[in-house]
Amino acid sequence: MSYELQVRYNSRKSFYGKAKVEKEKNKLVLYSYGTRVAEIEDGKASVFGTYSATTLRHIREFLLQNGFKAGSSKQIMKDYGEPKTKIYSEETPKSKEFNIPVMEGERAFKISDRITIIARYWDARDGFNHFATLYVDGVEKETTKIHYINRTWELYEFQSVMKQLVDKTTALSDTEKEYARKWLEGDRTDWSYFKAVGMIAQLGEAFGKTEKEKNEWKARMLKAGLKSKGLEMPSDWGTLSEKEKKRRLDMVIQTLHEKGKK
Repeated sequence: MSYELQVRYNSRKSFYGKAKVEKEKNKLVLYSYGTRVAEIEDGKASVFGTYSATTLRHIREFLLQNGFKAGSSKQIMKDYGEPKTKIYSEETPKSKEFNIPVMEGERAFKISDRITIIARYWDARDGFNHFATLYVDGVEKETTKIHYINRTWELYEFQSVMKQLVDKTTALSDTEKEYARKWLEGDRTDWSYFKAVGMIAQLGEAFGKTEKEKNEWKARMLKAGLKSKGLEMPSDWGTLSEKEKKRRLDMVIQTLHEKGKK
């Protein structure tokens, strides 16, 4: 049995489905952003890491609701900390040097042996947000955010928010900042993702019976896969002929295939 963690002790109105609890016989397990971060079994609480400010709020709420003391991250890990290796699986990748969890929907940018940035996309009511969290020697330092209303104009996704993070942080030396800035100027686009989106969209040729059905499938898959990448459909899309829609959609799919070969 699983359920969303409700807010009782935090000022926020909701955790928006990002914190869930699973009941396994006599054990309660907390998942934050899909990662197992804490559990309570036979009256004992175990926490496998606080990772981010948001996940720390989830853990505090989980502990308080079950009668445990929950203050600072230091106190929580001192009282309930367990080896991080307990929560990792093949589905939860981590860096070779440090136990930095990479959750579903996140990308890890390893800038140097010491510096890693975890970036993620988040929907908002009037657009979307990009978040970037800095880790130095495997320790989380700080997070920054950029809010967008329309598409981003970047060399690759998350470039701007990561540059902002590097510029504002005090956790890096001037030399490390300069190195990180130069690293971020390179093209870090994951083209394999775009190729996969193109392949799924191309399945419209097999699944659709009419030109209209094929075009609808392609458009739907492209929008689903590329929404967070800045895809915007033309304002006159609904007035175009099916032949013209097919031409444009196939051009996009072909471009994705070609980029994916790099």
